[in-house]
Amino acid sequence: MKNYRLALSLILAALLSFACLNANISFCQAAQWEWVTSTDEVDYEIDVSTVQRVQLKFAGDNVICWIKTTTLDNKYGMAKFAFRDKNGIKQYVMLSGTGYDENGNVTGWAPTISEPFDFHYRTINKGSFYEALYDKAMECVAE
Repeated sequence: MKNYRLALSLILAALLSFACLNANISFCQAAQWEWVTSTDEVDYEIDVSTVQRVQLKFAGDNVICWIKTTTLDNKYGMAKFAFRDKNGIKQYVMLSGTGYDENGNVTGWAPTISEPFDFHYRTINKGSFYEALYDKAMECVAE
């Protein structure tokens, strides 16, 4: 009888672990991509479900979100960006990124920046796709 209870307990624990793992995976993969802009070769989308305003230790007030780029040949990249306005100047920094081929295989990645400093940020030019992404991210946190 003891062996039966032990086996049943182990099976129950395995099933609960599996259920919890699957719940976390599906939650992590939940994305709500919205098209923002395109060039002749690339579509830019933002995951509106991940946009959030954060206070970074060294970089101050930022809006952080995931951006997806897709090329005409179905290669794509996903990157985590931080956007900010510093003294009236729109700026961005890519915090991490990964490139994929048309089959979903990783083709490259960018180093992860967990806490950006001022020198990491780049100025956003007016009319650029970065400005469109910045504006959409700011719109999402204003809602």
